[in-house]
Amino acid sequence: MPLQIDDFTPDLIAQLYEQIRPMFLKEYGLSKRQEVDKMIGLDEFIGLLPMRKGKEWVKTYIFEGHPETQAFVYGLNAGRGHPIKINERKAIEWINANVDLIDWRAKL
Repeated sequence: MPLQIDDFTPDLIAQLYEQIRPMFLKEYGLSKRQEVDKMIGLDEFIGLLPMRKGKEWVKTYIFEGHPETQAFVYGLNAGRGHPIKINERKAIEWINANVDLIDWRAKL
């Protein structure tokens, strides 16, 4: 009589999983689950900045003033009704690396 899933206790299933998982990873080239970078809106991005600035200031002096930000900013010039989406991880890395290049005292 073949074994049924009901024949296994949760502890036994967990043990089997831990033993079989490395074989599947090796055999099929499956990697650990990759995290998808979080996309945030402009308001949330502004909250991450070291100084509080308005939306137009951020668009002008950070996004348009530094073209390399286009690698992680999407929909900047898409027009009304299209929200700006920003890759949070890449944006934080860029801000930390370039905080001294931004003129935080610039006026609109």
